[in-house]
Amino acid sequence: YRLSRPLIISLCQMFLLNLQRPTLRSSAFPVSLQIMVALRYYATGSFQSVIGDVHHISRQSVSYILQDVTECLNNVVKQYIYMPTNEDHLNKI
Repeated sequence: YRLSRPLIISLCQMFLLNLQRPTLRSSAFPVSLQIMVALRYYATGSFQSVIGDVHHISRQSVSYILQDVTECLNNVVKQYIYMPTNEDHLNKI
């Protein structure tokens, strides 16, 4: 998954409220599984069907999970990634 266990646990805690889903049809995917599915996809760039096979879920479920986790990451990305905005910052880096 290319991240340490403590960092994965931190991501699960950070996104718990955004990814936890109540459902009446069947049991929802745990937040930890959603994070792991997304991280596996980001790390390998593999097909969604392959990622689904690894985690024993459908390709469609992988697609929904990727959309949700990617949205969560996009919402916090500016807190963790800083891009230089001018030449002075670029030279300093």
